[in-house]
Amino acid sequence: MEEAILAYRRALTEQPRDRVPLDRAFTQTNLGAALVILGEREEGTARLEEAFSALHEALEERTREDTPFLWAQTQEKLALAHFTFFAKSGEPSHRDDALNAITGALGEYGNAKAAFYIEKATRLREKIYASVN
Repeated sequence: MEEAILAYRRALTEQPRDRVPLDRAFTQTNLGAALVILGEREEGTARLEEAFSALHEALEERTREDTPFLWAQTQEKLALAHFTFFAKSGEPSHRDDALNAITGALGEYGNAKAAFYIEKATRLREKIYASVN
């Protein structure tokens, strides 16, 4: 995972936002996903905070209006980041943010009739709901 993160960071230096904004957003999303995986494994929340930054930067290009399916994919990763942060910190605002993000993703996955993504996001939403109790 560390090598993947380094590779994504190197790729970002070659992908200026003004030239290849969607490619850069794709790389930011992948970087965020890799950081979430490490954040799950490591103590503390530093990697998750880095993941939030990467995913929010991706969402500057992957907007719901312009690229709804890509937006949904990034929202799903953001939901996982928030849920992981909640699991480590117990801060309910992160659980709520996770639920909001996955609900938005499910809406767009439904619009696209993307069964695989709907099933995967529904499982995450169920985990989030289960943490409320």
